[in-house]
Amino acid sequence: MKNNPDIKDMLHRFWGVFHRASDLTERYMDLLLLKEVGITYQQFLVLMVIQGIGSKANVGDIALQLDRTQNTISVLLERMKKDGLVRKIRNMSDRRMVRVAATEKGKESMKKATEIGWLVFQELLAPLTEEEVNTLIVLLDKLESSTKQKIMSVKNS
Repeated sequence: MKNNPDIKDMLHRFWGVFHRASDLTERYMDLLLLKEVGITYQQFLVLMVIQGIGSKANVGDIALQLDRTQNTISVLLERMKKDGLVRKIRNMSDRRMVRVAATEKGKESMKKATEIGWLVFQELLAPLTEEEVNTLIVLLDKLESSTKQKIMSVKNS
């Protein structure tokens, strides 16, 4: 991008639209999931990560996958344990090592939430053509890749 006077206006518009769209999508998912399933969007994401990692899931791995601090995930997992969505499994040879697994209630909640999630994204993307959706995916992939590279660059410097 060239450095011209209009660039700041464009970047400001991008920043606003990007954050509002992301925030509104997450809030919409939160409202629907709380109403229909009784879990938050963040709890849904944790359950998805646990399923993806499998039997070796632990707080550190979940935090890494969701780009959150271990403390944030620990607090969330305690609430989820209290709600019967997850259980913690201590390693008998090293009591400091704790794995996390979804309970049957957690698995069922994730299944219902996944179905709702698919419907939500179909609904949200309905105003776009298939070509526009594909273009959006390509552009967001580029943005994600570039941002990850910038993060690594900052971490390594």
